[in-house]
Amino acid sequence: MESINHILKDMNMGNVIPITPVTFPEREFERYYDLSYELESYHPTLTITPEYYRFTKVGDSIRGIFLGYRTISKRDKQCFDCILWMNAGKLFLNGSKCLVNDTKQAKLSIGTPIEIQLVDNRSKYQKFIVRIIQPRG
Repeated sequence: MESINHILKDMNMGNVIPITPVTFPEREFERYYDLSYELESYHPTLTITPEYYRFTKVGDSIRGIFLGYRTISKRDKQCFDCILWMNAGKLFLNGSKCLVNDTKQAKLSIGTPIEIQLVDNRSKYQKFIVRIIQPRG
């Protein structure tokens, strides 16, 4: 079953990733086929690829809607968790151990509006304040 159609060569990591075959009911496939010819009239809305947000100086802050966690890997293939949030229609993530641990311990619900602020940048691990925010008034 390992035909060329079911294996994708990941160029960044050099890994072979098996791809699960996808099947659609015939009518659903026909709908997708027709839709594929209309795509030029569509416009982009939401980018689903997050940008890694780097906090560089004490006081840097950003607000967003908490969306949970995503695991990413470094070039050395070591995996780590990142916090994921949305701000102004863009997705962001950050993998600071302190930030991830604090938000996991707080057991934030997906959809919670938050503000993240860098408060200490002097040690190996950055330290943050994470606040739940709400509309004024």
